[in-house]
Amino acid sequence: MTGGSLAFSSTLKSHKDLNLFRLSFAAFLIMLCAAGCDSGADKKPSQPGATGTIHGTIQHGGVQREYILYVPGTYTQDNAWPLVLNYHGYGSNAAEQMEYGDFRPLADQESFIVVHPLGVVVDGNTQWNVGGGAKGGAADDVAFTDALIKEIEASYSLDSTRIYATGMSNGGYMSFFLACMLSETIAAAASVTGSMTKEMRTNCDPGRRTAIMQIHGTKDSIVPYDGNEWSLSIDSVMQFWASNNQCADSPVESDVADINKNDGSTVAHVTYGGCAGGYGVEHYRVVNGGHTWPGAGRNYPFTNYDIDASAEIWRFFNQHDINGRRGAGN
Repeated sequence: MTGGSLAFSSTLKSHKDLNLFRLSFAAFLIMLCAAGCDSGADKKPSQPGATGTIHGTIQHGGVQREYILYVPGTYTQDNAWPLVLNYHGYGSNAAEQMEYGDFRPLADQESFIVVHPLGVVVDGNTQWNVGGGAKGGAADDVAFTDALIKEIEASYSLDSTRIYATGMSNGGYMSFFLACMLSETIAAAASVTGSMTKEMRTNCDPGRRTAIMQIHGTKDSIVPYDGNEWSLSIDSVMQFWASNNQCADSPVESDVADINKNDGSTVAHVTYGGCAGGYGVEHYRVVNGGHTWPGAGRNYPFTNYDIDASAEIWRFFNQHDINGRRGAGN
């Protein structure tokens, strides 16, 4: 959660406040568990159709990989359920992302399953191998994701046209990487505080259109809004996907209501219209926002509360499937 990738490591070390960020977040998770975590509620992933919070493992690439699955108690095999892949940031983990970028209340209300994969440890930090300057280790995390989806499909009734990817920071890069490399599976991708590496853009040839959302703060000191030597600017990312989806050249921008006057930030909603097949492209520009998840329950500095990132992402996902905009006759 606290950074984007191995390439962020030198940047992270120069930001002492991030160490406090990690420590305070760890304390936050301890308090959450003290208030109501029930380790006994975990189900064995080998039980088909089990509900609740499920800690699972899968062998891939000669390594035992871990994940946390959340299945609402209303799940039945009678219906095909959407799946949301939710990736943590550099140095974070699946449990932290499940709490911080939380989709569980929405999953209960809207009937979808959420999986929180765990990255591999490289030089002491968990991360995702997304190519380029943000490359972390040699793990094939695209193939791991594909195997993980198949693992979940073996025990649950999934809607194969409604598999979505999102994530924080390095996890946001991973969601876009999957849109590039696993485009026949991923119906839509949403990044919060992530971007694309220059190598990722060069090698990205999805072969099809994919719905894309980006949420990013203009004061993000970890993944700069205007890019750097290894990471694309957010404007470049949006232009890339708008071009891929054959959207109109000029996006439409509107201001989101500034309902929280105390968070020090405002939000502009940028939408690209006329996209072929209804594959939407949207961006929430958080003016003066930092490297945080808008609307999160933990109020870190530079967190915006005019929007709820999880709610906006699900709204966007729910409008799309692998064939474009749902209900549009595509």
